[in-house]
Amino acid sequence: MTRLPQRLAAALLALCGCDSREVPAFSDDPESVRQGYMLGIDVPGAWRVERGRPEVVVAVIDNGFDVAHPDLRAQLWTNPAEVAGDGLDNDGNGYVDDLHGWNFLARSARVSLDEADGVAPALWSHGTAAAGIIAASTGNGLGVASCCPGCRWMPLVARDFRTARTVLPRLPEALAYAVRNRGVGGTPASPHADAHHVGLMLPGVRRCTTMQRPHAVPLA
Repeated sequence: MTRLPQRLAAALLALCGCDSREVPAFSDDPESVRQGYMLGIDVPGAWRVERGRPEVVVAVIDNGFDVAHPDLRAQLWTNPAEVAGDGLDNDGNGYVDDLHGWNFLARSARVSLDEADGVAPALWSHGTAAAGIIAASTGNGLGVASCCPGCRWMPLVARDFRTARTVLPRLPEALAYAVRNRGVGGTPASPHADAHHVGLMLPGVRRCTTMQRPHAVPLA
């Protein structure tokens, strides 16, 4: 079998969280020195062309998220047609109070999992980590840098945090939700008003401790 080029193999190793070697800082985000995978795919070079725009919404389908994370909350997608907490489906899309995405396992608007739920951080942080790689606030002197800091991210839960497996019967519905909500926040005149991207979770790596909190900001 043909071997992966050394540079690509190293980037993949770092991306899975198994390689914590420090790299030259490429951002003023303090933990960027641990993001060798970003240099492996030349994210700084991509930033010179495009850093993302808020009209572009990336749906992250995973096992739960820390939506209040200080490096993520500014980029969190909000459904402008929904009124939070009123118990109504204001936009008529079939999902009640889906202000920030949907949990397709619990059939609720709650996409957060935390220690208050009796869930260990190692079991719910994968979604937070994936969202951080995609769209964490960058250049803010906090946490990590992201690939698309100008974009917004949409949290969708279709992965069981207990088994770390995607619940396949829920996946088509999650994908359909992401597509139906494409370009939310854009204006009809915006060239990105219909832009949409769907991000799927990365495979979990149980033996790598850095996978538990690669978004780097300590959890209070």
